Amino acid sequence: MRAVPAKKQYPGPQANIVLIGMPTAGKTTLASLLHEYTGREVVEMDETIAAVLDMSIRECFERYGEGYFRDLETAEAKRLRNAEGKIISCGGGIIKREENMRYLAENGVIFWIDRDPQKLFPTDSRPLSSNQSDLARLYEERKDLYSRYCDYRISNNTTPQEAVMRILEVLNTLHG
Repeated sequence: MRAVPAKKQYPGPQANIVLIGMPTAGKTTLASLLHEYTGREVVEMDETIAAVLDMSIRECFERYGEGYFRDLETAEAKRLRNAEGKIISCGGGIIKREENMRYLAENGVIFWIDRDPQKLFPTDSRPLSSNQSDLARLYEERKDLYSRYCDYRISNNTTPQEAVMRILEVLNTLHG
């Protein structure tokens, strides 16, 4: 976990909990556990976009290309900047556009859910990470962006419960 940057004004207790990180790093699992502890609504950005499209993210990439998906992702991040008290689980590539992170930071505390690349696993539902070598390459490409945009880095290499406890500890420190 890194120290709070002095320049950021943290939103109050109704700030969103924003989870960023690689595909299969555990964002969805941690969002679900955080919901159990806090009662906050979970917003899965990829699921929201897929529902609007009425197709999977993979299908969107294949049919319309990554740029089209990223435009929808940016529109969703912009919409969510006005949300309060949510747990927002972002797709792995949310950090590819600085504006996305500005929107999410407006009323959110951003946690990078970091898992060792060897513990990430390929999945057919993710268009850019369908094999281990793609995951390793993506991690190398994205780790500096995750680090730049997060307020806190949370390691998720043990149990999800431990990672959630670290997130809750940070929030308790910020909001008392």
